[in-house]
Amino acid sequence: MPPTRLLDLIRRPQGQLYVSPRPSGQLVRMLLVTVVMAMFGFVAPAQEAKSGQSGLQSPIIVVMAGQPLRPIGHFLSVYTDSTKRLSLGQVIAKATFAPSNEDVLNLGIGEVVHWIKLDLTNATRYPELLINLEQPVLDGAEVYVMFGGKLQQTQSISPTNNFFDRAYQHQNLLFKVPIPVGQTSTIYLKVWAEEALHLPVKLGTEAEILQDLTFFDFLSGLYYGLMLVMIFYNLFIWFSLRDPLYLLYVLYVICVAFTQICLQGYGYRFLWPGLPQFQVYAVLIAGASSGISTILFIRPILQMRQRAPKLDMVMLGIFGLYLFVLLVIMLDKKVLAYNLIDLGALLGALTILAAAITISVQGYRPAKFILVSWTMFLISVIVFVLKDFDFVPHNSWTNYSLLIGSGVETILLSIALADRINILKLEKEQSQAETISALVENEKLVIAQNNLVKEQNVILEQKVEARTLSLQQSNTQLSVALTDLKEAQTQLVDAEKMATLGQLTAGIAHEINNPINFVISNIQPLRRDFEDIKEVLTVLETATTPSWDNEKAVVAKKLIKDLELDYLLEEVQQLLNGIDEGAKRTSEIVIGLRNFSRLDERSMKKASINSCLDSTLILLNSITKTKIEMVREFAVLPDIDCQPGKINQVFMNVLTNAIQATELGTNGQPPKIIIQTQDLDHEVMIQMTDNGPGMKDEVKQHIFEPFFSTKEVGKGTGLGLSIVHGIIKAHNGRIEVDSVVGSGSTFRIFLPKEQL
Repeated sequence: MPPTRLLDLIRRPQGQLYVSPRPSGQLVRMLLVTVVMAMFGFVAPAQEAKSGQSGLQSPIIVVMAGQPLRPIGHFLSVYTDSTKRLSLGQVIAKATFAPSNEDVLNLGIGEVVHWIKLDLTNATRYPELLINLEQPVLDGAEVYVMFGGKLQQTQSISPTNNFFDRAYQHQNLLFKVPIPVGQTSTIYLKVWAEEALHLPVKLGTEAEILQDLTFFDFLSGLYYGLMLVMIFYNLFIWFSLRDPLYLLYVLYVICVAFTQICLQGYGYRFLWPGLPQFQVYAVLIAGASSGISTILFIRPILQMRQRAPKLDMVMLGIFGLYLFVLLVIMLDKKVLAYNLIDLGALLGALTILAAAITISVQGYRPAKFILVSWTMFLISVIVFVLKDFDFVPHNSWTNYSLLIGSGVETILLSIALADRINILKLEKEQSQAETISALVENEKLVIAQNNLVKEQNVILEQKVEARTLSLQQSNTQLSVALTDLKEAQTQLVDAEKMATLGQLTAGIAHEINNPINFVISNIQPLRRDFEDIKEVLTVLETATTPSWDNEKAVVAKKLIKDLELDYLLEEVQQLLNGIDEGAKRTSEIVIGLRNFSRLDERSMKKASINSCLDSTLILLNSITKTKIEMVREFAVLPDIDCQPGKINQVFMNVLTNAIQATELGTNGQPPKIIIQTQDLDHEVMIQMTDNGPGMKDEVKQHIFEPFFSTKEVGKGTGLGLSIVHGIIKAHNGRIEVDSVVGSGSTFRIFLPKEQL
């Protein structure tokens, strides 16, 4: 979490002017502060001008040599140009400057330009003075020196300038102002920045300013040296212990130090002097990364997920806010990014403080170190803010309170990590002591138990022998029962096969009986017809004798007419056709019987699935009690590797169930069974669909289990579909069932074309 982002939470509202004349109370306060500053030797007592705005114009600052350097905000007047287009002449002619009420200017945040006016009297013996703008993150600044109402000099430091182009190689913006000794000059400062702008302005001789900067660099060097020591020390511990908390702490210290480097301008000065535009983005990235690293370190060391889950959820929300800030930075929304970083810093600081207090109350010792370190850091931040708003004096302690607080916080956090080692060591010692105590007790118990074990062993051996004998007897009984069960299962399977064979025999008897009836029923009519024909032929034969006369011819014609010879011949032809049809059907039945009766074939051979279905359908005609429409939609299929007799049995069992299902009802529709075949890539599919009553899900889950049946007792063994499932599995195939209550059922059988 960027340590100095909290400084920007108190904003001055943006506007055209920082208006409101100083009331009497504020004027008294300003005079008191000026007197106090004079007592410290910083400036001479302020002399108010006699003209302009009813005595509210900023006083003229008199610079003397040998005075301590302090911010001169009370001697400055400010005008805000929200258009960012006004020139110096327009500002002098039109602008109304408002006197500042603070030692350190708090110019807020926004994409505006601030003009600062300063009336300066040079009471030193040097003809040139130095202005120090102690804000390295300024986007740019310009200085205009007016003397006698005329512009004497213009200087500027722009974000497009290279660092090495500056007159003074320092991250602060330094401007040399030529003012004759003993003379008064008016100076206009034009500054702008897209981040929160707190602007300490110091004025003095070149030697005094450079000495002050050197002292600040020295203190900063001590701070960064401390940070490096903490980084390498904890990195060494991480290499030794491999505890990820130390690595997270190192990441946290690196991010905090990097944030200070960016905010104080040392990154621009030493790391990327040739990239002035990168400075703005570096400050934003450092602020977001500092917040992310703080959350990554604080959550596990406080064990917030276990000890303060609600506050942990808030921390995760702040973590997401910082990730969103990185996206905003990539979209070049710098002002929004500054505001979000400030919000995250405020919420994060309060959440960590609340979590440290909550977990400290629970007795978790590392939380107490976190509470102390975070409290001291927040105190340093508060002191720094109060210093900027003149509630505490400007001195070495308040000016560098942030560095002091951040350093102390880093040390205390390192101590908190080190204390974890002591806690783990203490826990380990307690665990070892408990282990030793337990071993002693165990040894006593072992001695006492040895005697008992010896006695128990004898009893146990006796029980084991008895139990072993009992188990052997049980195993023998189970083996006999298993053998009986296997024999019973074999008998049931054979019974199912015999039931199928009985259906087959009944079907054959019925089917063969039909063509035989054709033959039997046609024999007698055919015999009578042949007798009549014979009689006609006899008469005709006698007509060829010499005794043929007209009378016999008349008799023959009358006989032909009475016997209806044409019809008789036609009837003979129909009878012969019936005999021929019966003979053909008998042949088909014999062929079907031959194809279906291959039940005991063991070897695989090439066979036609369509032929197997045809032979099965021929044999099933006899068991159809109602008129069922059999729809055949056979595709052209190659011969596949299978056992044809067993495949016939599969079709017989599935189609028998379909016929029986349609006999139970078809929801008012004509009974219908659709048989389809399809050629797939490496297998063939046989689909059989009926429009019977369908099955419920609980029934469908058990239909392939042995002995499961929905029929009445004595009307089925429950092995039909179980045998189907076993045959298909033996052929490396699969079967799928879809069924909807009231709409029928569909069986899909998939068989591979080749058996590997």
